[in-house]
Amino acid sequence: MDAANNTTVNFRINSWMENAGIVGLMRILKNDPRYLNSYSMSESAVKFDPKVLDNFSDLYFKFFIKNYGQVIRYSKIINEENWLRTLEDKDFREFDEKDLKRLTDWFDNIVKYSANSASYKKVIKFINSDFDVKAEVKSCNKKIRTLNKKNFLTKNSDEAKEILQKLINQLLKIIEYFSTSQAKKYFPAKTLNYIIINKAWNGVSFLNPQTKNLDFYEDYQNYFVVPVQEYLQEDHAKDKYVCSTCGRPVKKLKYSYGFINNMGYDLNKKTSNAWNFKNDLYICPICQFLYSLIPAGFTYNMRGQGIFINENSSIRNLQGKNDLVFSNMMRKISDSTRTSPYRALSAAFKDEEASGQHAPLGNIQLITYDTDHYNFQIVPIVASKVLTKAVEHTYNMKQTGE
Repeated sequence: MDAANNTTVNFRINSWMENAGIVGLMRILKNDPRYLNSYSMSESAVKFDPKVLDNFSDLYFKFFIKNYGQVIRYSKIINEENWLRTLEDKDFREFDEKDLKRLTDWFDNIVKYSANSASYKKVIKFINSDFDVKAEVKSCNKKIRTLNKKNFLTKNSDEAKEILQKLINQLLKIIEYFSTSQAKKYFPAKTLNYIIINKAWNGVSFLNPQTKNLDFYEDYQNYFVVPVQEYLQEDHAKDKYVCSTCGRPVKKLKYSYGFINNMGYDLNKKTSNAWNFKNDLYICPICQFLYSLIPAGFTYNMRGQGIFINENSSIRNLQGKNDLVFSNMMRKISDSTRTSPYRALSAAFKDEEASGQHAPLGNIQLITYDTDHYNFQIVPIVASKVLTKAVEHTYNMKQTGE
């Protein structure tokens, strides 16, 4: 990585952690059309305008919400609105036991679960509304239990219809509450903090159980972004130390790799891990910021598995190959949250083979994440060709119905 100045910040291809952060940065900025021109690439580096840091926490969480938010409970609350309105428009004439089961399962597993979750309790203070969701859910629960009494729908059709009218009206108001701008901002992000983001780093900022600031947007900005802005404004001519990753000068030995999962330790608490009890693995705030972007650079499913292709021949290849896997995962994840990252990788092989590129992933490093551990492997060219042909064969069999 190159030195920073007040005009641009440069990140250069380095180890897999820096490279994952670089891919994450570009994905986050591409995710919002307003920032498409805020960064540029060379063969081995990417630079961006520090002005994007002014509201970077919004961009950060917006990326995860847009790409992973489609399959969490929050989205499943919102997505049932059309079905509920259809029932209402038909005046419940066709409502039967099958519909009741769907309604009950959705209410119990999605709505009621969400309203009683720890995440809801931590986020509700940021929602500007007097609407009492928990009270409404409790009221809805009584109505649903009544409807589920044996033969209630058929033996008490008029009463059932009256209950349904009130129930659906309440449920639509609950959906309306979860559809407000503040709810869309906080609820899905809170969930994804503990499903996606904490797969890469943990224990600091809003992922520190002891944090006092419950507004994770503000906490991320203050912990990871503001120190970068301050660093860029300071004079570092007399700094005594250097960042162990990029060599930038630093005034104080404050930040370390310790917050990255399975990649570091608390330098202040475990001095015995260092030579002669003197730790030298401190980093600058700019590198700490970059490492916070690792979860955006990986491709994850919703079961704690992730993958990253450390293709370091160029920034363009690094971005292209990882984005190909990412796009395949995003297409599949809505069908099954258990979709394997390896399946997305295999699909990426097939896509590149179809475009005329042979052995596209040969002799590159794959980093996989599973059950809190990283695994590192090199894909030989021969294995790349075999996997490509295997994927192509599977695809052809599906097409012919064999």
